[in-house]
Amino acid sequence: MSVCDTELRDTELRDTELPMKLFFRVAEQLDGLCFEQLGVASKSSVEFGQLGETVERYLSRGVVPSTLNVDGIVKRPSEATLINASRRFNLVGLKTLLDNLDSPQSVSARTYAKWSRQVESWILKALEDVELLKES
Repeated sequence: MSVCDTELRDTELRDTELPMKLFFRVAEQLDGLCFEQLGVASKSSVEFGQLGETVERYLSRGVVPSTLNVDGIVKRPSEATLINASRRFNLVGLKTLLDNLDSPQSVSARTYAKWSRQVESWILKALEDVELLKES
């Protein structure tokens, strides 16, 4: 698969989304190349591949992603997965959160900053929960 395959070129993305989509496409290919060369994948990379989108889906609905329900199975994401998913969400998914809000939000730098800080607070809460769950 090419980084700029037909599927990606044919989508109607705003100018700000396309570079990030391309970046994540390249990152996925690099991860695959590392696996091919080394024969192993890092545990955090595998977990992020499995749970990252679920964490982002929780964030898009304003839910703290401490514990996830994946196909009826309870999963607890690691600190690395939480941080990586929140970074990706802030880069390309924040608009989804704004669209899911009950009251319409203007698409401005101020609005994005406000909700970006909120997502960070949710992730900090999830990280605290991870630590508490480790202790129990």
